[in-house]
Amino acid sequence: MFTIKEGTRDTGKGLLNKRALRRLLSATLAFLLIMSPAAGLYAAAELPEARDMEPEARDMEPEARDTEYVTKPREAAFASMTGEVTLITEWNGMPCIRVMSEEEGETDFVIEDGKTIFSDAKGLADSKTVSVGTTVSVYYVKPLLVTLQYPPRFDASIVVVSGDGPGTVFVGIVNKDGLADDGSVVLNVPDEVAATRQSDGLKYDKPLAGKALIAYYTVTTRSMPPIALVEKVIVLDKTGVPVYVNDVKIYNAEVIYNKDGVALAPLRAVVEALGYTIVWDEAAFSARVGVAIYVTIGSDEYLIGRAAPIKLEAAAELINDRTYAPISFYTQLLGIQLNDSSGLIMLYGDKA
Repeated sequence: MFTIKEGTRDTGKGLLNKRALRRLLSATLAFLLIMSPAAGLYAAAELPEARDMEPEARDMEPEARDTEYVTKPREAAFASMTGEVTLITEWNGMPCIRVMSEEEGETDFVIEDGKTIFSDAKGLADSKTVSVGTTVSVYYVKPLLVTLQYPPRFDASIVVVSGDGPGTVFVGIVNKDGLADDGSVVLNVPDEVAATRQSDGLKYDKPLAGKALIAYYTVTTRSMPPIALVEKVIVLDKTGVPVYVNDVKIYNAEVIYNKDGVALAPLRAVVEALGYTIVWDEAAFSARVGVAIYVTIGSDEYLIGRAAPIKLEAAAELINDRTYAPISFYTQLLGIQLNDSSGLIMLYGDKA
C-alpha cells in the first residue's frame, strides 16, 4: 500500500499533484489486469467450484463429474464429548443433561426415552447412574445444520459413565476386519467373548461388522492402529448406524435392523437428501417417492409406475411414526450406489 503525501503546488514543474498521480496509478493497474493472462488464471482459481474440487474431479469431463463421486475424509459415526455433568433439567418434556468440557465448554444433551443408551464400567445401566458431578462421555450424531444457540444442544445416543472397570470403552462401528470407522483401533474379539444384544441381553452370534457397538477392553498393541483385546461387547440394536448420502451424514437418520437382521433406513430423510419428493397416503398406508415409486407398509413388493412389482428381502416398516425401507430399495429402485465396506451405510447418487 502506498501513502501519497500532499505536496505544495508551487514547488516545481517536476512534481505531480495528488489527483494526477492517482489517475496514473488507476490507469496503469487497470491496464495490467486486462492484459495479464495471470490475472485471469488467478480469478479462475478463486471460483468455489474449482477450489473445492479434488484434482481428479477437476480433470474430468463435465459428464464424468455428474456421475462420479469423490469420497471425502469421513468422520466417525458418532461425535463425542467427555466432561462433567453440571445440570440436569428438562427440554420439551424430556430429560436434558448439561456437560462441561474444558476443551469444548458447555453442551446440552437431550435424553430420549427408549433411544438413549446408558453404560458404565459393568455394562448397560440406566439414567439413574448420572447425577450432577458425574463424569460422562456422550456420543451423538451431528445435525446437518447446527442452530446458533448457547449452550449447543444435541440428542444423546449413548452416555458412558466413567468408573472402575475395563480401561477403555469403544463406541462406534467396525468393518469386517474389526477396524473402527474412524481408524483409531482394531477390535479383536476372542472366541470366548460372546457379544450380547442391548435390547434383551441375549447372545448375538452374527457378524459385528456394520453394527453400532459398545466394546470394553484393557490391552492394546503398540501397532498403528492399535489392536485391542476386547473383554465385553454389546450390540446396540436400538441405536443404529448413521446413514451418509454423498458423504454427508444425515441427522436423525439411522439404520434399524429388523428381526431377520436386514438393514432398514428411514425413507423420507434419505430420499429427500437425494433430491426426491415424498408424499404419504394415509388411506393406502403407503408413500409415493418422486413421480411413481410406491412403498407400502408391511409389503415386501415395491412398485415403479405400472411395471410388475419388485420383491425385496424385507417389507417396509412403520417404526415410531417413520417409514423405513430396506437398503436394497435405494440401490435397486432408485439406482443409488452403496459402499458399506467400512461398516457404515454410505449412499452415493442423485435423483434419477
